[in-house]
Amino acid sequence: MATRTLHRRPLAWPFRMFGWFVVGVLALAVLAGATVIGAGTYYEFNRTKAADMEALIETELPRGVMSEQILAVLDSEGIEHGPVAPFSGDDSKLLEMGVAKGTMIISGSVRNDGYSLDLVDVEMRFILDPELKLADYVVYETHRRP
Repeated sequence: MATRTLHRRPLAWPFRMFGWFVVGVLALAVLAGATVIGAGTYYEFNRTKAADMEALIETELPRGVMSEQILAVLDSEGIEHGPVAPFSGDDSKLLEMGVAKGTMIISGSVRNDGYSLDLVDVEMRFILDPELKLADYVVYETHRRP
């Protein structure tokens, strides 16, 4: 009766190298995925949100303040804004609120930059009455591609 040994010879070097190559590619894929998820999470925690701007407006700009005070607060916070101008009818959020064309408004925006696949900006519209006092406002988020 013949005995058979279960001992195998080691794999040839090309097969071992292929195995290490596969392990390396998988490690790089996991590292890249963790980086993308980490950057997106960091962006989401640190970006300016619509709720942040609404809280600022509620504390700093009560209804009835003059347009000059609105502009002063936007300047002091470093928020991009335009001048007092008539509404041209091109903003769907204001149209939904029933704001008529020609109503005086101030437009402001906060551009959030960072490492995300979908950047979110905050848009603000301050609606003024005929005396150029704050009558109402709307704050909303818009999405853009980097």
